[in-house]
Amino acid sequence: MSHVASLWVWVAWTNLLCPGCAKDQPKSKMESGSNIRALVSVLEGRGTKLRIKTEFQYLVDLEWNRDVKCISSSEFLVCIPSKAVMTLLNKMGKIKFITADILAVVEETNLDPDVF
Repeated sequence: MSHVASLWVWVAWTNLLCPGCAKDQPKSKMESGSNIRALVSVLEGRGTKLRIKTEFQYLVDLEWNRDVKCISSSEFLVCIPSKAVMTLLNKMGKIKFITADILAVVEETNLDPDVF
């Protein structure tokens, strides 16, 4: 089973256990204490805020609607809704985006989103 297929199975399974959990989280801004912040480093391709956001909506949750902060031309700061999703993204290693021609890695970070 591919990494993407594994992720979809996991997302579907967690949504069955806790339907609506993701909907209870704030959608429009990154909150320092409530979510896990992650750094998306683009290894190949051209990353943009829209491309990163679109891929994470595809991978994490269709209703994932959090801000993506651009740190540099190849680094973006995002919020991950849970530790389980962060662990899965780490296990995936290099992620080949489905929605764009991008290869990236995701790492947990303590960067403050308000700085950028």
